[in-house]
Amino acid sequence: MCMQAIHRYRIASHVPNHDMVSFENLSELCKLNVFDLRRILRLVMTRTVFCEPRVGFVAHTAASRLLKDDPQARDFSGIICDERFPSSAQAVNALQKFGQSQKPNQSGFSLANNTSNGLYEELSKFPARQARWTSAMSAMANRISFDFLMQFLPLDPRITATIVDVAGGSGTVSIGLAPRFPNAKFIVQDTPSTISALKPPPHLLGRMQFQDYDLFTTQHIQGADIYFFRNIFHNWPDKACVEILRNHAPAMRTGSKLVIDDFTLHEPLTLDLWDERRRRNMDVTMMIYFGSRERTLDEWRHLLKEADERYELITVGQAEKEPNTIFVVGWRG
Repeated sequence: MCMQAIHRYRIASHVPNHDMVSFENLSELCKLNVFDLRRILRLVMTRTVFCEPRVGFVAHTAASRLLKDDPQARDFSGIICDERFPSSAQAVNALQKFGQSQKPNQSGFSLANNTSNGLYEELSKFPARQARWTSAMSAMANRISFDFLMQFLPLDPRITATIVDVAGGSGTVSIGLAPRFPNAKFIVQDTPSTISALKPPPHLLGRMQFQDYDLFTTQHIQGADIYFFRNIFHNWPDKACVEILRNHAPAMRTGSKLVIDDFTLHEPLTLDLWDERRRRNMDVTMMIYFGSRERTLDEWRHLLKEADERYELITVGQAEKEPNTIFVVGWRG
């Protein structure tokens, strides 16, 4: 609730970067009564969001300053407050109504928004919410460890190649890979509402393009060297994941690879509590938003086999402290 108030009243933007402001003046700037402002901020200060360097005055900490200066961090906070909070409140109702979901519209998000749509379809109706979601997910993509990914990406940087970044959003991953594969061409695919206003950065003109694509239609780029999926399958229930994989089977050729970079659940009691918590938190988040889940290694193998037995799992790449696993999948067609 406190973070939602900070977001709605844009409190961080009214606190000076290198000075402090009284609660009374901040109240006037934010249009929030001083009594509630004071108790809200004094609670979040116990989590090092803002501080009170002198009694009655507010200043930034590193955390609160991020909400002011970093648009992606601000957008991420926004989706937590305006999308996740209400969806979380409806998650148990969704469980009671739908049981184990196999459809993206059987979720806390759908109930909270009183819609028969899944999250992506619903957000596409609201451009501002869609743009905020895309920005926040780009912030997550910016956390990618390219050194980790490069250990397992099955591509010689010296050769000419085509990499299809499936549901790649604003192209963060492709932009990061481009200097590492100077002879590769990148095709970033996503829905029209996501990519309609996007253009490649100037230094990648001629090497990178954005293209409309619906995951639930047959992949129309055939014979690419790599079809890359980062944090895509965990957004969808098993039935939908199988459909996505089957839609790529007709595009596969000898030498083509699926590279799946996604969260993976480990067996209980094999990780420290921090790593275990963030994986389990992501698992429940997927349930709240999408009626989907995170998967164990065995569940990933089962998913590939159910989709098409011609898919061959070649490499499982993991590293300590990396929440994602890299799956390199070949084709036996």
